[in-house]
Amino acid sequence: MTPGLGPAFVRRYGAASLIAALVLVGLALRLLDLTDPPFDFHPTRQLGSAIIARGMYYRSLPGAPEAVRRAAIEMWREAPVYEAPILETLVAATYRVLGGEHLWVARVYSSLFWISGVVPLLLIGRRLGMKAGAVGSVAFYLILPFGVRASRSFQPDPWMSASLLFAVWAMLRWWGEPSWRRAALAGVMSGLTILIKPVGALPVGGALAGLVLGGLGLRRAVRSTQLLGIGALAAIPAGVYYLAVIPGRSAGFVEFWVGSFGELLTTAAFYVRWVQEINGVVGFSMLGLALVGVVLLPAGGPRSLGLGLWGGYLAYAASFPYQIMTHDYYHLMLVPIAALSLMPLAQIVWERAAQERAVWRAAILCVLAFAVAVRAWQVRVDLLSEDFAGEAGGWRTIGEALPKDGPILALTHAYGFPLAYYGWTQVSLWPTAADQRVLDLAGHEAGELESVFRSRTDGFRYFLVTDFNELAQQPDVDRYLRDHFAVAAQGDGYVLFDLSAPKAP
Repeated sequence: MTPGLGPAFVRRYGAASLIAALVLVGLALRLLDLTDPPFDFHPTRQLGSAIIARGMYYRSLPGAPEAVRRAAIEMWREAPVYEAPILETLVAATYRVLGGEHLWVARVYSSLFWISGVVPLLLIGRRLGMKAGAVGSVAFYLILPFGVRASRSFQPDPWMSASLLFAVWAMLRWWGEPSWRRAALAGVMSGLTILIKPVGALPVGGALAGLVLGGLGLRRAVRSTQLLGIGALAAIPAGVYYLAVIPGRSAGFVEFWVGSFGELLTTAAFYVRWVQEINGVVGFSMLGLALVGVVLLPAGGPRSLGLGLWGGYLAYAASFPYQIMTHDYYHLMLVPIAALSLMPLAQIVWERAAQERAVWRAAILCVLAFAVAVRAWQVRVDLLSEDFAGEAGGWRTIGEALPKDGPILALTHAYGFPLAYYGWTQVSLWPTAADQRVLDLAGHEAGELESVFRSRTDGFRYFLVTDFNELAQQPDVDRYLRDHFAVAAQGDGYVLFDLSAPKAP
């Protein structure tokens, strides 16, 4: 054997090389088509953040044309802001450093934040005596197809999900060797997770509750000032922002989205669609293995914390039933939770393989490497098969063609964000059929079409249609527009009705 390449060298550096390779592959996948417009994954969510970042950028950009600055800031102010715009602020600051608005910056940040979750996974594996199992968790976390696509998107969810892993690691570290310094770190990491996106409070709270009930014991927990400190540090930053800085938006969000859809929990359709969303995120097989794996975590704090994470996810699903059954990215936190839960099973597989002869160990590693490579290649092919440059150009063309002499009501794609971002044109929205179903579920009846149309179009000069598939789902609206109003303009991908020019009876 070559000097220096004995078994000890392989044991020491083989895992590190494997982890480095996984990280490089994971990062490379996320940076594919780096400059492609963000229509690959929930463009409504991504372009909403892009509009906020652009407004921040132009607000402090010296020498920007005043009309452009004013338009960018106005669109930013009108964008729905329900989370602390930390990522958007970071992206805008990077625009200033780079000397221009480059939307790919957000993709880089989200990808790096997600990749950083590898660090706490490895640290947790070392703390639990599952170093080999941690490598398996890292492979799942980095190569899962949905995780790749979602974790490169411009929204706070990838950062929140990775931050959750740091919070879990800090909690386990404090539980193993309590000290005020470790309690402070656990509180800060938990608080950052919740501040990035407030729904992180549910898995964070579930993990802390698991430590209390199964790790520390209720009597000891009640007397623990350090635990109270963790809770305070976790709650205060988000509490200040969401209750003091944007109290109206926070209250409105909770009142509508949390308070209006509880009846869905009593329907079979909710659970069917929930399971379908989970299957699209992690897959049935991985879900089953993760549920088995969490029970195999070391008894005491680790196992109770893992069960608490799953309990927090269940509480989250019960709190946001409509989003859970309709929005796959609302399940993104499930990826780090499942990765952590799979760690014991990966450790068992490795320990069993280690008992075999070298040739069989090599064969097992080759099979696993092949499986990871095939999955990574599939993700690569899927991402490279998409090209959205033309779509961005189309929205620019529509924005340039629209008149500027009056407000526009629109039945358009992605809540008007593509038109606002690429076409620099802000419109008000006519509800889609899905929007109306949401309102119906929340107890808001639509009413008779003619009176609704007059009420909603009051004060608007034009009615724009770009989403013709959606218009086909509202044939009464289509008929009413064509029967009552003249077409002011039309082109590739749009038609504009002039509400100030009704047709003669």
